[in-house]
Amino acid sequence: MMFKRDYKAKDISINYISKNYSYVSMSNQDFLQLAKYFSSYGRYDLSEKVLKPHIRKIDVDEELLFYYLNLTIIDQKNTKNQSYRAIMLNAINLNKDRFCKLFDPYGRGGINFQLLNDPYLKSTYCENCN
Repeated sequence: MMFKRDYKAKDISINYISKNYSYVSMSNQDFLQLAKYFSSYGRYDLSEKVLKPHIRKIDVDEELLFYYLNLTIIDQKNTKNQSYRAIMLNAINLNKDRFCKLFDPYGRGGINFQLLNDPYLKSTYCENCN
């Protein structure tokens, strides 16, 4: 659809999938792939919606959690939110090294070192990653 520049059909397909995926039994890997699918079309809002119900669990799948963080950590509205901070602490407890690498430069596997301009992220990084 995209290579044919049929954006209307793409939007129809994405909306159909968004409205109907909850009727299908899915694994964590399925949810992750669906989130990546939505992201590939720039629908980060739908990616977040797919992952959000799963990331608050104590026994969250590591891949789901870190993909969610990659989608959402750049928004300071999130880092000011206490429940989001709990999600980050869960990520630290789950895989501290992986969490700390989020702050590496993009070219070295991180999201962006400029995340450290966020005061909460900077203090979290300093407390846990140095």
